[in-house]
Amino acid sequence: MDVESGRITAMTCEGVYRGIRSRGVDCYLGLRYGQIPGRFLPAVAPHPHDGVQDAIAFGPHAPQTEGKVNATGEWADTLEYMYPRTGSCLEGGPMDEDCLYLNVWAPADPPEPVPVLVWLHGGGCMLGTGAEALFNGANLARTGRAAVVTLNHRLGLLGFLDLERELGGEYARSGSVGIYDIVQALRWVRDNIAAFGGDPGNVTVAGQSGGGTKVAALLGMPEAQGLFHKAVNQSSGYPASVPQAVAQDRAAAALSRWGISAEELLELDWTRVIELQESLPEAFDWFGPNCHPQFYPASAFEPGSRPLSKVPVLLGTTMHEMSLMLIQTPGYRQVADCDVPGWLERSGVSEPVSCFAAYRAQYPTEPAALLLARIETERSFGLSAALAADHLASLGHEVYKYYLAFPTDAMGGALGACHSLCLPLAFGNAAFSPFAGSNPAKVSVSKAMSTAWLDFVCEGVPRLPSGEAWPRYDATGSQARIDELWSVMPAPDPQAALPLAAGPMWANGYR
Repeated sequence: MDVESGRITAMTCEGVYRGIRSRGVDCYLGLRYGQIPGRFLPAVAPHPHDGVQDAIAFGPHAPQTEGKVNATGEWADTLEYMYPRTGSCLEGGPMDEDCLYLNVWAPADPPEPVPVLVWLHGGGCMLGTGAEALFNGANLARTGRAAVVTLNHRLGLLGFLDLERELGGEYARSGSVGIYDIVQALRWVRDNIAAFGGDPGNVTVAGQSGGGTKVAALLGMPEAQGLFHKAVNQSSGYPASVPQAVAQDRAAAALSRWGISAEELLELDWTRVIELQESLPEAFDWFGPNCHPQFYPASAFEPGSRPLSKVPVLLGTTMHEMSLMLIQTPGYRQVADCDVPGWLERSGVSEPVSCFAAYRAQYPTEPAALLLARIETERSFGLSAALAADHLASLGHEVYKYYLAFPTDAMGGALGACHSLCLPLAFGNAAFSPFAGSNPAKVSVSKAMSTAWLDFVCEGVPRLPSGEAWPRYDATGSQARIDELWSVMPAPDPQAALPLAAGPMWANGYR
């Protein structure tokens, strides 16, 4: 690696890239990790390039619907906190079907190779990009303890439409080709990360929300085994994978609705493909990893599945995950105690009045809207995480579980400890994140949380601020409660939430 006036170069298998060194961090943006040989086909290694290629700007994002366009009311305001530059996860960048690019933040001149965190963005399997400021990797890399890789991959219809029945065996992976993009990125990391000071023998794959779904899929994919050595799953709904027959029936139904053949779909401009995707009202639930008996038997986090490799796993949820979804519903912030049973009944709780009374007795001062979010979180994210942790621990995985209870005061406190709040905290970015709120304690909580995550990335064991290792989770184990005080909580009882009826994320495959 050469350094000259803040500009640095690294030699990869494809050629030489030029990045930027600033404040102890080497930053390379927009590195190509794969080529798409044809629509719905698995990625292949990138072509070599001549000369020195600049890597100082993010690569194009996967085609998707711009989330800011249709946002109204409280949701539009929330987006402005999450993405202060543009109010969108795209952060103003371009989109293109040729989107297989990754970014590397690494410590400058580490004395020895450092562990690698490969981060998979959220947004279900429909939205998002590796360029989002919430998980910019510079501050983690600045600790000198790890290199951070973020990436873009195919999403939605272009990444998860199973066309094997229509187009034949060449398209056998089409139902999860977006995940196979990630497999190709992990191959690139294995072959090239040493050029940036990273250790290809110590790679952690991690993701939040839809990114967690992708982590679970990678654990169940034979071709991904050996490419990573630890896994982090933050705030995922742990949905059941879509059976192959169901995925192929969905694809046939979509083609029929559009009135086109699979061969015609191969030729459409990607902008038209996104228009077709938008015509599917159920698209957000449709598109995600689809099972294949050879290439992807099942998500490793599903009860009953058998993960292929027993890597250590760190997983957990936030206290009010669902507030971020509920705030999109008109009237949520105005919910009073008398309204909560009605909301619960509409979402499937069989005894909403007694359910609300039990929670109100346990949390007497919590605002009604946040109490509603807490209940809906425990019957969806919370239940799913407990079941997944129990399942993985029963198979012999080293499992560490957390519960993020530190709230943001953004949006007047309406969000609490909401979905995605773990991102600026775990990445050490809370100090400059409006989404993390204005409470000065966010900086110390973020430092402790990011340190624990780095402990796991480096050693496979997260630690409390005292330096003590977290207790391992098992069926009678414990989890770390993350707030200003940090503490160890008893393990949740997944059966305790069952009388509430499983929430929509578990039942309907929320990603």
